[in-house]
Amino acid sequence: MIQYTVLLMPDDPTAVRRFRVRISSPRKAAGIALAAVLILAAITVDWVRLRRTALDTAELRAEASAQSARLEAYDQQLRIYSQKVAEAEAQVAALREFERKVRVIANLPAASAEPRNAAPLLGVGGGADDPADATPPIGAPTGAAARAPDPAAPAPGDGPR
Repeated sequence: MIQYTVLLMPDDPTAVRRFRVRISSPRKAAGIALAAVLILAAITVDWVRLRRTALDTAELRAEASAQSARLEAYDQQLRIYSQKVAEAEAQVAALREFERKVRVIANLPAASAEPRNAAPLLGVGGGADDPADATPPIGAPTGAAARAPDPAAPAPGDGPR
């Protein structure tokens, strides 16, 4: 039987602790040492994983605070633009009222709510980076103008005989 003595010596020399560890065989000693190494390895792996998680958490918190600051700036811009739109709407309302008064003074008929020849405001597809890639190319006639015959082109049947 193998016997080991472990001494724990704190700063106070009167509090020395003494432990005796008896190991009945070297196989048991090797098993205990292997178990201790595996436990230490598991603790080390867990500690490394926790450190990485802590670093990732710190990075994510920094990113979240930066995004929060950007969001606050966008919110402030939105408030400013909303205020400008409200001011513009008030100016338009004042201009409409002024126009109504001028029409009454000049004895003109009341203006209709919508202009007579106004085209509806519809979206027009996506933009192309190059005008040649646009569908139809920018500058090309569209609608009725595209279907109308070109006055400079010879009419069918007017060619050389």
